[in-house]
Amino acid sequence: MTEGSPLDLSRFLPLFFEEAEEHLEVLERGLMAAESGADPRPFIDDCFRAAHSLKGSAGSLGLHIVVGHTHVLETELDAVRGGARPLDRALAGHLLVGVDLLRRVLDSLTAGGDGQVEGAAEWTHGAVSGAVSPVEARPEAARGGLRLRLSTHADTFRCGLDPLPLLRDLDMLAGVVRAELAAIPELDELDPTTCHLTWTLGLAESPPPEMVDELFGFADHLFTVEHLPDVADVPQAVATPAVSVAPGPAHVAAPAPRPERATLRIATEKVDRLVDLVGELVISQAILGEVLHELGQAASERVQSAFATLERNTREVQERAMGIRMLPVAMAFDRLPRLVRDLGERLGKRMGVVIEGEETELDRSVLEHLTDPLTHLIRNCADHGIEPAADREAAGKPPVGTVLVRAMHQGSTVIIEVSDDGRGLDYARIRTRAVERGILGAEAALSEAETIELLFAPGFSTADTVSDVSGRGVGMDVVRHSIEALGGRVAMSSKLGEGTRVRMTFPLTLAIVEGLCVRVADTTYVVPMAAITSSFRPNPRDLKPVLGRGELVISQGVQMPLVRLSEVLSGPPGVEDPCRGLLVVVQHEADQAALLVDGVIGSTQAVIKNLERNFQRVEGVMGATILGDGRVALVLDVAGVLRLARRRTGSSRVRTSIALGAASCTVQP
Repeated sequence: MTEGSPLDLSRFLPLFFEEAEEHLEVLERGLMAAESGADPRPFIDDCFRAAHSLKGSAGSLGLHIVVGHTHVLETELDAVRGGARPLDRALAGHLLVGVDLLRRVLDSLTAGGDGQVEGAAEWTHGAVSGAVSPVEARPEAARGGLRLRLSTHADTFRCGLDPLPLLRDLDMLAGVVRAELAAIPELDELDPTTCHLTWTLGLAESPPPEMVDELFGFADHLFTVEHLPDVADVPQAVATPAVSVAPGPAHVAAPAPRPERATLRIATEKVDRLVDLVGELVISQAILGEVLHELGQAASERVQSAFATLERNTREVQERAMGIRMLPVAMAFDRLPRLVRDLGERLGKRMGVVIEGEETELDRSVLEHLTDPLTHLIRNCADHGIEPAADREAAGKPPVGTVLVRAMHQGSTVIIEVSDDGRGLDYARIRTRAVERGILGAEAALSEAETIELLFAPGFSTADTVSDVSGRGVGMDVVRHSIEALGGRVAMSSKLGEGTRVRMTFPLTLAIVEGLCVRVADTTYVVPMAAITSSFRPNPRDLKPVLGRGELVISQGVQMPLVRLSEVLSGPPGVEDPCRGLLVVVQHEADQAALLVDGVIGSTQAVIKNLERNFQRVEGVMGATILGDGRVALVLDVAGVLRLARRRTGSSRVRTSIALGAASCTVQP
């Protein structure tokens, strides 16, 4: 860029939109916490700073529609902060609507639009007409304030920056802004690309210097701030009363402060490309290891040592690259308090949310698609689970219902649970509704687990009426399909009168998995190590056929089903006699089974390639990988394999019926 040419600010927009979303999250969390009954002052101050910073950043980029909308938010928050207005539930709701509209404005600008969204102008007009200006609320007087001198940097104009929007805002808030013209040179000596102006600013209050530095810290690229003595033309400072908050029906736990950490913003496509390259590196290392294994003693000791170092370094690079993809689940949890609050308002119920384990990390590709399942589950908790306050008190429960969202690590998986302390599932009602819809026969006898499976059937709902929250019977069906598409599994449990819990299990990463290579005929499969508990060759006395239900095998005193992989996956037939093959014992949650294979090849790091992208989804298969000898192997989804085995043996007939998606099929007792 040549000297004096205008600066292209469009390249700063992606970073601005990312930072704007962070400011909106601070605003939303702060308003939710401030109305919950906790000490509101810190949260209101955080909200004010977020709005102020967002407005300043938008102004420096010329996004005037964002500046105007954010200025109204900032004015309202300053009125609350200064004690001119109480933060009651109505005002908090109004400000949250403003945050939603501002998010839509930013979404429009991100998509290349003009930022004009329906309802924004009406909200701004209503907020301005109902607000008490913080300047008008303070009487003029002689002394007691603070003066600052704001000196612009000489290269401000050359950097494409304009201090005028900020000065206009300061004039509205401070009341006294004056320009000092003495430093401006004569016209024949004036350089129009150099900024010579200095302003004095009068503040009504006298905050400590560190607060002033924080207030103008975002504008250090525009001004140098200097403190001046008090003078008579500064508006009088007034005492700031405590912020009053009217209690509301919803209670949201105040967010815990998050530790500060240095971060670097990187485009996601760069991270994905890096992970892909690391995967190719792992495959290349496996191929090289296979070559060295074939050479045996022919490979020199020096080559073997160099390969061992390469293997160790490759493993560390892989772990570091995988770590870049891992993000805290807080990114998906942050909006849940707002969702619970809005649902409570809409349904007339008193309810709050408790979040645990939000620092648990999960693969970014999973996390990005977790919002919809979580939203459906929270809606079910609010509509079907949590009772009205009167019903809860009659049942001896606290009037405020609680939705608990918890995340935790378990081995190489991440578990996310959504539970409520509501009425729980009425199994008799579910069976009755299934009979009415023709899914079950009138005399069908189902276990609790099989009854719960009915809730995942497409179109099945126990709601008497359809509302904008639930009742169409698509929620749990969407949850299951969304979670399984991410390589996860979902299970539900409930106790009448005590509540319902939904547990979602996800693999820690979808890119690379430690696995055991097994052989069935001429086909190679990879079984994830995390699912394997043991392997053994059975004796004839350990085998026990069950009429019409397949085979059982006894291992260490425990009976479990024997699963023939060649039959379940419709592959080429392998060894027929289990005593001549090998049984690999796998477990998924409470399910355990022994997979019959011809033999074990060895362990491997499987770089998972997506089958669905180039072929189609195959139940029981997580993906494919390339082995060190160049062959392609299928990576097994243990939960899917066990489910297929249950269907083959008919041990869960209701699951088969529901999977068909046919409302007319009947399950007989």
